[in-house]
Amino acid sequence: FAAVGLFASSLSAHPGLAAIAGYGVLILLSVIGRTGTGTADGLFAWLAWNEHLFWFLLGVVRTGDLLYFALFIGLFLALAHRRLANRRLG
Repeated sequence: FAAVGLFASSLSAHPGLAAIAGYGVLILLSVIGRTGTGTADGLFAWLAWNEHLFWFLLGVVRTGDLLYFALFIGLFLALAHRRLANRRLG
């Protein structure tokens, strides 16, 4: 979640706006698993972070959940790095 906040703060110079954007992204990724039925329903369920966190709360550590959070952190840190590099270049 800190990686999402870091990415959101790289998008804006205002801390309040960055906090709202970070919470917005986390809420979106929380409810995306509850979308309607369809062919992409399995993908949306996998993207929801609360589905992966549920198993940790039960005390079950699964490799897929660890991979999800590693990819989640890596993606948002890479996006923040890319945004800051683009801002520095011009």
